[in-house]
Amino acid sequence: RRDLDDSCMAQVVACLREQAASSSSAPAPVSLDLGENEIGDAGANELAAAAAGDGVLIAGLSLRNNSLRDGAAEGLAGLIERAVGLTTLDLNGNRIMVPGAERLAAALGPSSVLTTLCIGHNQIGVRGTECFADALERCPSLTALDISGNRIGAAGAARMASAMSRNTTLKTLSAGHNDLLDREAEAIAPLLSGNATLTSLDLSHNRIRAQGASHLAAALAKNSALEELFLGVNEFGPQGAASFAAALEENRSLRTLELSGNSVRDDGAAALARALPANQTLTALGLSSNYIGDIGAAELLAALKAGCSLAALELAGNCMGEAAARSLEEAAAESSAGPSPFEVDVTGQYVGRGAGGVLSG
Repeated sequence: RRDLDDSCMAQVVACLREQAASSSSAPAPVSLDLGENEIGDAGANELAAAAAGDGVLIAGLSLRNNSLRDGAAEGLAGLIERAVGLTTLDLNGNRIMVPGAERLAAALGPSSVLTTLCIGHNQIGVRGTECFADALERCPSLTALDISGNRIGAAGAARMASAMSRNTTLKTLSAGHNDLLDREAEAIAPLLSGNATLTSLDLSHNRIRAQGASHLAAALAKNSALEELFLGVNEFGPQGAASFAAALEENRSLRTLELSGNSVRDDGAAALARALPANQTLTALGLSSNYIGDIGAAELLAALKAGCSLAALELAGNCMGEAAARSLEEAAAESSAGPSPFEVDVTGQYVGRGAGGVLSG
């Protein structure tokens, strides 16, 4: 349902207790999705109190996009501390601020079993980010953390990177939509060079430019664990793409690199294309919406024919002509008949300049 509010929580709690009481054996853990409702602090606290006792076992709880504020943090923190088997808590898209972040982070300790915490698109700011960074140093169970859309700032980014240099369990960190600039990217870069556990990092929808990209790329070249790096919709252009191209020639762990929406243009595409034959681990490259024309397309096609490890290439919404797009599709079709199938997306090409361009594909 998507019309629940605080007044409905008593009924939800009653159902959970009835299910637990009717079980002839130990009750099976349940995953409860209550996202996209109008549940507030009172309802969340009522639910958390029930889930922390009475034999109710909740393995996953989603309260994303409700109306939760700091008042819900006390009950939810108690749930983290006392619930048996709670491994996933999704609080994305609420209105939790620093006091709530402090309480939730304090609940994460050595005995916690929580593996995934999503606190993205709240209002935890720098201080809240620092609290969760502190938690990473004492909570070995957490393997995925989403702090997207929280204006974490340079200080928050630096503190997170510092904590990650000592953390050996977190595998996925999402920090997109944070207005991160070059200085924040520089603060985060040591996370890549000094951490051997993180496998997925999302820094998409920020404001990282060429200088910040160069710091990240230099760290990526030294990294041997990261498998996914998402940097779509930043501002680093051809120069930033060239930095990542140089990193690809050294890196041997990355499987997915998402660079869509960065205006890398033909020069950036060409630099990446020239790096592909030297890298035999990258399997997916995202270059959609990057103003790539026929020259960049030709360079990428040459790399594909020369032999590389790519299995998927995203080129939708660029500026190549029909002939260039068709050549890439034909190369993909030929590879599909062999032992290493290849997929390419060249839909929605804008042929021409400005608003007068003609949409093809």
